[in-house]
Amino acid sequence: MGLKKGYCPYCKVNDNRDRVIEVNPEAKIFYCPNCLHALDPRAAVDDYNNFVTRLVVRADSTLKRFSEFSSAYQQYADILEVEPNNLDARIGRIIALLYLSSIRVSQITNAMILFRNEKAKYYHKSEQYDKLFSYIITINRILDEYHRRLFKRLTLKKRFYDAECIMIYFQRTKEIVDFKQEIIEELEYLCEKVSDRTKVEQFIEKVSTNISHIESEIKNEYISAEGYRYTLINFDQKGLPVFARSEKREAKNIYRIRYSTLDSSEKGKKVLISDAIFKDRTKINHFLKIILPIYLVSFGLAICLAAVGIYHAIKQNFDLWYVFIIVAGVFFAIGLAFGISRLVLLQKSKTKN
Repeated sequence: MGLKKGYCPYCKVNDNRDRVIEVNPEAKIFYCPNCLHALDPRAAVDDYNNFVTRLVVRADSTLKRFSEFSSAYQQYADILEVEPNNLDARIGRIIALLYLSSIRVSQITNAMILFRNEKAKYYHKSEQYDKLFSYIITINRILDEYHRRLFKRLTLKKRFYDAECIMIYFQRTKEIVDFKQEIIEELEYLCEKVSDRTKVEQFIEKVSTNISHIESEIKNEYISAEGYRYTLINFDQKGLPVFARSEKREAKNIYRIRYSTLDSSEKGKKVLISDAIFKDRTKINHFLKIILPIYLVSFGLAICLAAVGIYHAIKQNFDLWYVFIIVAGVFFAIGLAFGISRLVLLQKSKTKN
């Protein structure tokens, strides 16, 4: 049996990844090459597996619980430096990329390329086929959610605001279709590998039907909120949609609304469309960490100052005892304000994307 990765709990290092060492699991005793502490090789291997599991749980929590997509992506990447074959980190990184996709800057194609390049080298070799199938279902769901939110953000009463909105929508739609076709190819491979082939076949049919629906939909004519008709001609070599636009406006344009736009130069004349599709809560989470000690300290000072003021008032040995009460009231108000802010932000952080 060859060497395996182990974990030394005795090394004095700043980064726990530096505790990872190679051990011979068949040896009776092993000395850490860094700190020279005696280790049980089998215990070191178990400690390494537990260490990787903790890293995955932490990254999953950052992604799913705290919705800090960029941090989660980096945490998954850090895991892969230690454990390149870890399926959870490989797919987690792809999911984080999808959540990082905005209207103007999409990571869908990058995520698809990662998926395509890694599936044979890493996913298949892990032989965790049922888990891989579950992850593919998640990826497809995120693509559908992105597509639905994108359409809602770029339209008014099912009309796109302008030509740029139509172009972005169809460009992202093509990226989604390309990824879904890649998913179907992988599902066809998994049919022979998973424990329940019927579920995979049913899901292939579902994704195929969805692709057909999308491709049929984009062939329709679209009328913008400004009243112009747009028809998709084709996609160019770069994947950008090419449209034909009617010369005249339709009579049924939408009045008495303030139009939105993706063009920042139109800001002030029109409402600038928010770029985010999935809500990243990094700023909220960081602010919550700042608020908690402030409001605790404020309440603590309020109680102490109020107690001092009441004490002097009862003893009648300080003419300005009420100053303590006033200052205590100020700190209480500050603490209350930060407490309410924290509750509001907590509610926002718990709401789903």
